[in-house]
Amino acid sequence: MCLLYRTSLKQKLLLLLLPLVVTTIWLSYSSVYGKYQLKKQMWAVEQQVQLAQAVGGLINELQKERGLTSGFLVSKGKEFSADLEEQKKRTDLARQKLALLDYNEQRSQQLKTVREDVLNFRVSAAAGIKFYTDSISTLLDVIGKSDRLVQNGGIARQLGAYYALLNLKEMMGSERAFMSGVFVLNRFQPGQLAALNALVAGQAVWQHYFLMKATPEQAALFTQTSLSPNFTQALSLRNTALNQAESGDWQISPREWYEAQSQRIEALHNIEKSINRDIKYAARDNYKQASREEMVFLFICLTAFLTSALVAWLVIRTINSQLRSAINIIENMDGDLTQRLAVRGTDEISLLNKFYNHSIENIQSMVLEIKNNAAVVRQVSSEIASGNDELAKRTEEQAASLTETAASIEQISTAIEQNSDNARRVETLARNMVDHVESASKSVGEANLSMQEIRTFSEQIAGIVSSINNISSQTNLLALNAAVEAARAGDLGKGFTVVAAEVRNLSRLCANEADMIQKLIAQNINKIEEGAERVLSSEQILRSVVGNAEQMKQFIDDIANASAEQSSGIAQIHLALNQMGQVTDQNVSMVAEAATSSHRLHDQSEAMSSLVDKFIVE
Repeated sequence: MCLLYRTSLKQKLLLLLLPLVVTTIWLSYSSVYGKYQLKKQMWAVEQQVQLAQAVGGLINELQKERGLTSGFLVSKGKEFSADLEEQKKRTDLARQKLALLDYNEQRSQQLKTVREDVLNFRVSAAAGIKFYTDSISTLLDVIGKSDRLVQNGGIARQLGAYYALLNLKEMMGSERAFMSGVFVLNRFQPGQLAALNALVAGQAVWQHYFLMKATPEQAALFTQTSLSPNFTQALSLRNTALNQAESGDWQISPREWYEAQSQRIEALHNIEKSINRDIKYAARDNYKQASREEMVFLFICLTAFLTSALVAWLVIRTINSQLRSAINIIENMDGDLTQRLAVRGTDEISLLNKFYNHSIENIQSMVLEIKNNAAVVRQVSSEIASGNDELAKRTEEQAASLTETAASIEQISTAIEQNSDNARRVETLARNMVDHVESASKSVGEANLSMQEIRTFSEQIAGIVSSINNISSQTNLLALNAAVEAARAGDLGKGFTVVAAEVRNLSRLCANEADMIQKLIAQNINKIEEGAERVLSSEQILRSVVGNAEQMKQFIDDIANASAEQSSGIAQIHLALNQMGQVTDQNVSMVAEAATSSHRLHDQSEAMSSLVDKFIVE
């Protein structure tokens, strides 16, 4: 199974077609080879028929020679002498026409010896007849084996009929030879009547077998021939002998019987020739038909094979071309989402290309939207980073102002303490104290203005932090939208999902830090308002001190007490300023972290933009 995954589609299709091709070739070969075998068999049948014709001719002549030999021996040479010599010549001529060499070589010398023995009467009639009968049986066996080699039913039946007719003729020939001897003696010897009945019964059997195997035309010809006078004359002579078997003396000459029976056999010999001709024509027609069918089958098989091969080649070429084109486009796409696969039809590959193009169009739309969102995120993150940098700068300036204010308050506290210590001892220093008080009043006024500015700056910081919080919420929403679109993209949007998640985390962190900054600024504003109230109270007191400077000499004790109270208030102001300084330091740290986060957000948006810029969507 793993091997199939490493095999190309072209090879898979060829592998799929291989059993069909092998089966087609095998069936074609079987059909053509079957026709070739039939043609070869018909050629062999035609040759066998020619052989059978020659064998039949030789059998016919041997049968005649056998009959003449029987009459010659029984009559002691008085009958058939000249006829026998003429028949020997015809038999030798038939043997020469026969191509059965084995028979000629084996039987030729025996036939010559038997003929000499017959002329010299060194052999009995029964022995002579037996020799001829054995020779004829050998030839009949050659024909009898022919129908076993033929698979064509019609020709096989005709060969069977032909073989039956030859055996029928052989029975008639044996009867001719047998009865020639009987008619020479003009009576039946002991056992000859039973032998004649056996010959007659054998003829009936072979005649029945012939009619069973013969075609209707051949059977009709046989029936017509059997009713002819030439056929019935011998039967009449035989019936006369049978009817007068006991008395004998039939007054029938051996020659009359021989000629009548020969006419009967010759009539069957004509049927034999007709059947031989029918078989030869049938074999020749079957040979021609097999040749035609062989060529037709060969043409059809070659045409079917070539057509199938051409269609298979076209199908494989079309499928392979479509897949190769799609693979080349996808392989060389390299982020270019504007490329599309060719849709050439309505087959499965075309539908696959169509749906792939539709998916690429959806991805293209998502990537384009992500690019637009990335540009917005990059712009917003840049603005957030700039705002945080400005906020950090202002927060540092605020911290410096608070440090200066704390130093001034500490100086005021020292001056008040000195004034309180020297008020009772040095009157002359009162005026100096007035001057210091006026200076302190101015410082307190400036401190009040500074506190107002700090409050204003804190409110501005709170507004900026609120903007940061809103921007963080928008960034979180944009990151969430990007994550949704990336999830729709599937495997291609996994990278976008990671980027969107990082942006959402940074946005959430920025929002949390902004909330903390806002809370701290709110606390800072409260402290500033409290300090402003205290500074305002100090300013009013200092103004009162300035207004009553001339009376301060008289009320030095009151001034000392008031100075002590001022010292206590200044201490509280100093404590508040220290706390504000700590809060401001925390604000500086948080704003720095917010600036760092905004820069990271900007870097992430730049990275996301670089990532989506790899895709060509327009």
